[in-house]
Amino acid sequence: MLKNSPILLHIYKILQYFDAGKAEAKFKEHHLKQLVNASHKKKMGSLDDLKSYMRKYVHIGGWLLAKSKITQDIFNRFFWKGLPKTLHHRVENRLLQRDPTLDLSQPFVFDDVVKAVEHVLHRDHFDNEDFDSDNSDSDEVETLIKKLGSMTI
Repeated sequence: MLKNSPILLHIYKILQYFDAGKAEAKFKEHHLKQLVNASHKKKMGSLDDLKSYMRKYVHIGGWLLAKSKITQDIFNRFFWKGLPKTLHHRVENRLLQRDPTLDLSQPFVFDDVVKAVEHVLHRDHFDNEDFDSDNSDSDEVETLIKKLGSMTI
């Protein structure tokens, strides 16, 4: 009875044009690499910056990992690479402080890196006042120093 109904025939026609395989292929590894490269170049000076990066990373990387498109090692490695170089040294020191026997030939575990970055960027740190966060201020200071250096007394 329903086999030849106009509604089902219409649905079958739609399904012929709908590429279900394409709808399933949400992300590819190059999408994760693009995010990592973009994030690596940005400043990450606050927990808000970290959380923003994590949301984007887990959205893409977590999907790829869940679909077995990438391995756990690649997931961990790319997360680390997405952190700005300025943070790498401090975060690595924190990781080694927590586990001196850490194997540096393997990518750091995602959760451990997140905890270390949170520690490094902790909001309530006593010297967390953002004196030099504005690049224009540092540019003005450099200009002033150059002017003072060229002055004669």
